[in-house]
Amino acid sequence: MLPADQIVNYFALVPAAERYASGRPRLHAAFVEHIRAIAAPDGGRFAHALDVGCGTGHSTLALLDIAERVTGADISPAMLARAPRHPRIVYVEAPAERLPFPDGAFDLVTTGLAFHWFDQPRFLAEAHRLLTAAGRLAIYTDTFPGEMIGNPAFAHWHGGTYGCRYPPPPRHPLLLADADAEAAGFAPLAHERFTVEVTFTPEELAAFLTTQSNVNAAADAGGEDVGAVREWIIAEAAPLFQSPAATFPFRCALDIFRRAGSEAR
Repeated sequence: MLPADQIVNYFALVPAAERYASGRPRLHAAFVEHIRAIAAPDGGRFAHALDVGCGTGHSTLALLDIAERVTGADISPAMLARAPRHPRIVYVEAPAERLPFPDGAFDLVTTGLAFHWFDQPRFLAEAHRLLTAAGRLAIYTDTFPGEMIGNPAFAHWHGGTYGCRYPPPPRHPLLLADADAEAAGFAPLAHERFTVEVTFTPEELAAFLTTQSNVNAAADAGGEDVGAVREWIIAEAAPLFQSPAATFPFRCALDIFRRAGSEAR
């Protein structure tokens, strides 16, 4: 586990939030369907779900398919300002480690693509406090492995030229180890692994890559012009496209936990 002072919020600034809102592929619905199949109560719907580290609300909106009410929490007002509004959604500006809700307020707590930025033991203590006795904790992430289907040359560029210029910044583990879950009072319920394929044009690929923390660290936090970064990515990647658009796999991982001592379904 990295010291807290080594973890930087690369999504707090308005430009990063704007890029995130428009450039990220919408993969959350696939995770929500897996949560429904594995963990939803009888009737298929949770009463009240909490989405921690909700960002621009894509994950929060997806939870409406399995929850009567959803609360999204994020530390960044810039991200929350771009989240979609809905009568069954409430957004709250709050850190994952100090959430302003009463004990047992939720029967589902999720965090998507955000767990690696948290102080994980403190977040897990909050999730345990906030869940009902039969509640479920779902932690998920997707990873872009830098592969273009049908053209291995893209992986060489992404892992070499691009990866050397924009290395990933420090972060905590992406997912929760079972031993750490058990230490926090949770028991594993399911571990799901699957792949979702996304089609990008060179421009859409550049829009996606400029939402990532490595580019945010170089641009918003490091002084590079993000427009110039985008144009560089397009110029570098476009020759690797064998047609106007190409397909890229995203590796998806979903882990679901129950409170230790509650009945497994």
